Amino acid sequence: MERKIVSMAPAQYGWRIEVPERAPVTIADMPLAILVACNLARAEYRASGKPTAVKVRMLCGDGVMMGFCG
Repeated sequence: MERKIVSMAPAQYGWRIEVPERAPVTIADMPLAILVACNLARAEYRASGKPTAVKVRMLCGDGVMMGFCG
């Protein structure tokens, strides 16, 4: 089954979190943004039953997958 990806990327005033079919959210603090993104992925998994993950694009441009659910 294909995973739904919650993506997190650097933004002008912090970190932008995007969840499919939801409005993006920007959070200033990176550790808090990771926590919020993981919680959103968990909530999405519980609601839909589809596996989810968090993809974080770092400032250097590399992508890191974390926060797997399901």
